[in-house]
Formats: sequence, C-alpha cells, structure tokens
Amino acid sequence: MSSTPSSTRDEPGATVYRYRFGSAEFDEARGELRVAGLTVELEPRPLQVLLTLLRHSDELVTREELFDAVWGDRPTVDNVLPNAIAKLRKALGPEIAARIITLPRQGYRLSGRVERMTTGRRHVSQLDLIVGAAVPGRPNFILEKQLAPSGQSEVWLARHVKTGEPRVYKFSAGGERLASMKREATLYRVLRENLDERDDLVRIIDWNFETSPFYLECEYGGINLAEWAKQEPGLARLSQDARIALFLKVATAVAAAHSIGVLHKDLKPANVLLSDTADGSRVRIADFGSGRLLEPERLEGLGITALGLTVTHALAADTSGTALYIAPEVLSGQSPTVQSDLYALGFMLYQMIVGDLRRPLAPGWEREISDELLREDIAAATAGDPSRRLGSVSELCERLRNRTQRARQRDELQQAEHRAQLAAQRLERSRARRPWVVVAGVALIAGLAFSLWGFHREGVARAEAQRQAGIATAINHFMIEEFIRTADPNVSGRSDVKVIDALRAALPNIDPDFAGHSPQIQAALHLAMQKSLSQLSDPKSALEEGRKAVLAFRSNGATDLAALTESRIWMAYDLSRTGDYQAAKQQLDAADLDLPRLAPRVPELEVRALQVRGTLAADQLDIRGGYEASLKGLKIAERESTVPESLRDTLQFDVADSQIMLGETAAAEAALRALLSRQQARLGPMSPQTVNTQ
Repeated sequence: MSSTPSSTRDEPGATVYRYRFGSAEFDEARGELRVAGLTVELEPRPLQVLLTLLRHSDELVTREELFDAVWGDRPTVDNVLPNAIAKLRKALGPEIAARIITLPRQGYRLSGRVERMTTGRRHVSQLDLIVGAAVPGRPNFILEKQLAPSGQSEVWLARHVKTGEPRVYKFSAGGERLASMKREATLYRVLRENLDERDDLVRIIDWNFETSPFYLECEYGGINLAEWAKQEPGLARLSQDARIALFLKVATAVAAAHSIGVLHKDLKPANVLLSDTADGSRVRIADFGSGRLLEPERLEGLGITALGLTVTHALAADTSGTALYIAPEVLSGQSPTVQSDLYALGFMLYQMIVGDLRRPLAPGWEREISDELLREDIAAATAGDPSRRLGSVSELCERLRNRTQRARQRDELQQAEHRAQLAAQRLERSRARRPWVVVAGVALIAGLAFSLWGFHREGVARAEAQRQAGIATAINHFMIEEFIRTADPNVSGRSDVKVIDALRAALPNIDPDFAGHSPQIQAALHLAMQKSLSQLSDPKSALEEGRKAVLAFRSNGATDLAALTESRIWMAYDLSRTGDYQAAKQQLDAADLDLPRLAPRVPELEVRALQVRGTLAADQLDIRGGYEASLKGLKIAERESTVPESLRDTLQFDVADSQIMLGETAAAEAALRALLSRQQARLGPMSPQTVNTQ
C-alpha cells in the first residue's frame, strides 16, 4: 500500500530531490522534466501527478491519494486524473510511459528503478502561500513552487490554469522589500519608455502595491545562470568563444540600461536568466530592485511617478548587492557608477571563462586565462581603482567583439618588432666581427662619392677627367693611410672602434697632409668628412668641416661650383638641426642662386635642397610650407632617374609626415604603404629603413 496522503503533500522545510528513471529526469526544485536530455514542457497538474508517483515508485497510489495530493480540496471532475495521466504518458514517450501501470478502479503505479538525489530543502513560506493555491488577487494563476527563500519577500513560480503559461511573482509583506519592488517597477517603466520592449530585459507585467501580500508579476525568463551552469552539460559544453558570445548578450543588455542612466547595482549570475530557443540561449537581465537612476529628472519628462526612488536614494552611497560582485569603491563608501556595474560584469566574465561561477578573483587569477587579450580585458574591467577601469560596458563589449582583429594587429606588431630585433642583432654581430671593415666601407663610400663626381657630369673633358682621377687617388690614399689605419685593431689596439671615432681621429691630418696639394683635394676631403659626420649625427663637427670645405672651394674658383653648392646644402641641414634656422636659411638661399645652372646636369642637388628646406620649415612649425617643399622635391626625384632612391624614400616619408600633421591621414597612410612596399622589395623586410617605415 501507499503511504498516507499527507506524506505526498509539499511540506515546508522538506527535502527536495532530483529523480532519474530510465532516460527521464525530474527536478522537483525547479519543476523541470527532461527526457533524453531535452526539456519537456508540461502543465503543472501532470507534473504533480508524476512527482507523487516518483515519491512512491513501485507502490500503488490510489485515485483518492492522487486527488488529495494534486487537487486538494478544490472541486474537480472524475476525468481530470485520466487526462493528466494521458498527458504525462505522451510527454514521457512510449518506452517510459509503459512504466506507468493503470490498476482499474484502484489507482496507478510507476514501476521500475527510480534514483533520487538530494538537491536541498523546500523553502518555507512566511506569507501563508502554499503550492496549489491561487495567487492572491489572480485566481487564474496557481502557485507551483517557491523559487527563493522567505524573509521580507518570497519569489514564486505560478502557471495559468488553462494555458499553463508560467509567471514569476515577487511577494512582500511590506518594509524595505516593498520599497525595492516599487523601485524595480519604476525603473522598468523608464527602461520600457526609452528602450521599448527589449527581449533581454525581464518584463514586469503587473503589480499590486495596495493590499498585502504586495507583489510584482513578471514574465518567466528561465532558470538563472548559476543553476544553468551546473546542469549537464551546461557551461562546460561551451567553447571559449561561445562563453564570450553568451557574456556579450548579458553585457549588451546592461549597456542598453546604462545608455539611459539606469544602474543595476546587483549584477550576478543569479540575476541572469536563460531559456532555450531555436537559435541558442535567450538571455534576460532580472531584478532591478537595487537599481538607481542617474538622472532622476527623466521621470518628470516621462510622466512617471517616482515609486521607491527618493532624492536620498538617488544621491546616497550604499552597498546593496552581493558582496562578491560589489566594486571596491562602493564598499569603501563611494556612490555606485557605471564602473561599478562594469566591475561586476568583469568578475562574471572571468568566472564564465574559467567555467566556475563561484570562483573568486583571487591574486594570480591571470594564470587561469590563457588568452592574453582576455586577461587584458578582465583586468581593465576589474581594476581596483575605478579611474583605471574601462570607461563603459559598451567599451568592454567592443573589445570582446573585435578580439580577432586585435589579435591580428598585435601579431603584426610583434612580428615587426621581432624583425627589428633580428636586424639590430644582425648588425651588431657584423660590427662585432669586423668593426674596422665597417668603418672603412662607410669612409670610402663617403670619400669616393665626391672624388668621382666629375665622371657623372655631361661633357667632362679628358683633362678634367684626369684631374678628377688625381683627386680620387689622393683621397683614397688618405683613407688608407689615415682613416682605415685608425680603425684597424692591429694599430689602435681596440676591436670596437666606431666609425665616428675613426673620422674624428683622421680630421686633424687633412690639412697638414695635403698642404702642398691642390685646394680642391682638401675641399673634397672636408666635404666627404662633412657628409659622413652629418649622417653619423654629429652636426657640430660636420659644420666645422663644411666651413673648411666652402673656404677651400672658394679659393679654387667656379670650377667646383657643384661641390660648393652641395656643401652649403649640408651646412643648412646641420644648422637646422642645431636650431640656427636663420643661418640655415641663408645657406639655402646662397645655394639657390647657383641651382638653376646646376640642376639640369645634377638634379640631385635641387632635390636635396628642397628636402632640407622642407625639414627647415617643419622644424619651425610651418607644416604647410614643409609639405609643399617636400612634395616638389619628391616629384623631381620621381622624374629624374639619377636621384638616389634613398633620397626619394626620405622625401616620401617627409611628405607623409606632413600629411599626418595636416590631418590628411588617409593620404599619409597610402603614401607610407607605397613606400613600405618599395623598401621591402628593394631592401628586404629586415632592413632598418623598412622596419622604421613599418
């Protein structure tokens, strides 16, 4: 025989279980039936019949006991029980339905093995609310189960008698909880008036603030995130990207509330509700009872009465909410802000990523997050100092949505940095192996650049060519005897001689060694040294050599006009670097007097003069003037094949730099990308010039 009918009733404080029988599972705490892992929607009465049979598995439960346990004292008709059994069998499917045995004129028995696991104790109602009774003032809705513990308030699930539609009721006898319910109703009206009906915020359908028990009537949003995460497979089945997508649904709803000045102030997994839909989980944010309106004047504009919202509540600091998710500044007495809600969301993001919604954000938490960008995002959302947090929830959402692009940009930057490091290491190894060879190479290039100048001019006579060859021989002799000898470790006793040190050591010997030679040789050597020192970032020494070169060229007449002009251009460049802009301009003006005669034969001189003039203008904050000079020089360089590509690269970089300062960023980017492509093809991706442009 079955036990007495009273044992089938839901007694306050009684233990509640999750039952497993075959491929079905019933959780009486949530009133949820799952068959083959899928949730089955079923009306309250058939579910209560199932629960009664499960509690007395393999026992006869009489018709009278079932009527008493499920329908109580409410009047009914005889066929309601067979109808409930038929609906239950249909929901369970043929295999499990066969386990419900009908005993004619006696009752029913659930045969076979039933496992049960404790899930907690039944909440005790202090408002005299009982399962199976009608919601006070709402006779069409029957109380099905209590969802939250009693105290100042109780939360119940109820269903419509005919349609089975679920509703959630928040009851209160009065006091602070009533004020909280009024506040939630007011804030919901603000949300609805400004955001329309959003499907990610729980709807409040009705309320009763006139007679006790007072209540809010809300739509049923599903089970909360904390409970859902513990289910099989729950949170564990989701990939990291799927967890982020789920979190974004939560954060997007909060960001929408923030956009109209509504704070939640009690964000936690228990206030995030989930229900299954065809395209995934539907998320709703619930319980704005602790919330705040940052701009109370909105109420008057919307014609909303400020129920539960007072000036004191709007302005005072408070620590309402769940301690684990309360921001540090709120705990210390500061007023909540959007950063306070952001802190709670950042905390939840961490818990969702690690798959444990009870995990605290303890020191060393970063070791549990393998994704570097996620570590940055969580840290930026949960910084102890609110001024160091992100500015808004929307910013956090944007960062999470752009993770793929951010990762690609970071990879590109790291690759560029790696290439730069490799280039620097390669150059350092080269210098360490044969520093004197590097010194000699730079010096010879600088010296021969001038000594062979005459061979590149059109119409040079044989006598002039022979004279230039003599100059080249003299300069090369000086380089070998003075310059390279200084850099040779066998002579200097050092293996780390720098180019600039070797140059400086050779400078005093130019005039004594060539005192009896043509001034042109001395001038050529001083010009070579001037250019080398300038390129090695010693403008003062370069200027001194330039003055000596100009003096020597002048003593030789107009024959060396091109070299004299080149020396003046380099002097203008170095004067600009030392801040003597007036003197720099005077040198450029002097060079400009001779450029019309020289430019047709030596276009490089005009291009270099324009490049220096552009730099001089930019240094004096004449951005437009610098841009125009650099652009003019670039056009000539692109037209004349004899202009070195390195000089053309410099001009293109200067043009782009000016465009950036002028706000023409799109044009600047296009110019730099073209320059980068050309340098990668010509110099390779590892060269310092290419890395600098990148």
